Amino acid sequence: MQQFTLFSTPLEGNFAALASKLATLHLKLLCKRLHDLAKPLRILDTTVLDSVLVSVEADEGSILYNSPEIGLVYKTIIASEVNSETWHTVVAQLVIGVFLASLRDQLSLDLFSNIPIFVGGHEVSPQHLKIRGDTKRLVIENVGGSVLLELLSHLDEPRPPLWMTSDKRSVPIKLGSASQILLAGQTSAWRLGGPRDHTPVERPGDYADQFEDALKYLEKANQEYYLWVVLILRQITPIHRIDEMTIGSASNFYLPGISQITVPATLSETIEMLVHECSHQYFNLAMKFGSMQTPDAPSYYSPLTKSERPLDRILIGYHAFGNVQLIYDALKRLVPEIVLPARYQTVQEGLKELSVILEKESNRNLTHLGRALYFPLQKRLAAES
Repeated sequence: MQQFTLFSTPLEGNFAALASKLATLHLKLLCKRLHDLAKPLRILDTTVLDSVLVSVEADEGSILYNSPEIGLVYKTIIASEVNSETWHTVVAQLVIGVFLASLRDQLSLDLFSNIPIFVGGHEVSPQHLKIRGDTKRLVIENVGGSVLLELLSHLDEPRPPLWMTSDKRSVPIKLGSASQILLAGQTSAWRLGGPRDHTPVERPGDYADQFEDALKYLEKANQEYYLWVVLILRQITPIHRIDEMTIGSASNFYLPGISQITVPATLSETIEMLVHECSHQYFNLAMKFGSMQTPDAPSYYSPLTKSERPLDRILIGYHAFGNVQLIYDALKRLVPEIVLPARYQTVQEGLKELSVILEKESNRNLTHLGRALYFPLQKRLAAES
């Protein structure tokens, strides 16, 4: 579990290599799990899955496998919803995720889907489907030849490709010199379960400057946290701000690479939310390989959610707030006035309350994995104070 210390903060070492390794390993495990299910479910033809597994086994690793398309395959398996009727559809969902991650140049599937398929934030209802794709275009048609979904590839090398519809409801933006992501509007089927009072904006492109400016600044100010964000983030859904004093953001364990972020927001608020949510992304990737808490770990009142929460939820809050504290301290050393005093105080107070709990429970009820994410961050925060 020692390698997971790299996910405690971006200052611990080569977190990028670990993230790519784990995303690829997780995909391999999903392929093998589906293959193992085939025999008891009396699935005779596993050719499509076998070809994917061969390709993945030969791949050196890619963070692009940490995607919502593949995340939903994991969710279906965890929920024990793979049966003789759904197996082929789940495999199709996985193959589409692999295709969008650029492991394959061509895609050709014909199937009857028993459950919805989710592609690029769009839901395709159960029916007979013809799915074709190449490096420029992905098309899903029904049995009558009507186009149900068309995605076009937006390539801006050396950045990885993005897939979007031609209706401009999703907008590609550059995040500094190393990345591009989508700003997606309220039509996205990726439902993150974020703050109920927050709703997606209708014109996400109107807020492109907010995110581009924040990441340009972060790239110049702190390379480690810039890479922490752009490596793992693939899509932002801008959500309306509730009031002048409140910001909010959200991610979902089964929809990796996507975050909801409040707009409008100041430069430092935007950096805070991006670092916060991307910290969740690394935490969630690590959790696919083990529990952060012991089976009998107690629950505690969380000042962040104002409710009783399992210990691993206390840790995920500490992990996000702690990394925000570190980037805020780094920014303040460069330009003290850039960080809003009210936001800085909010982060400090939340972190202090979570610290009391974890100092008590870290050696008793955090697992080796939980401690790997907790102690390096704790040490750096102590050094800062």
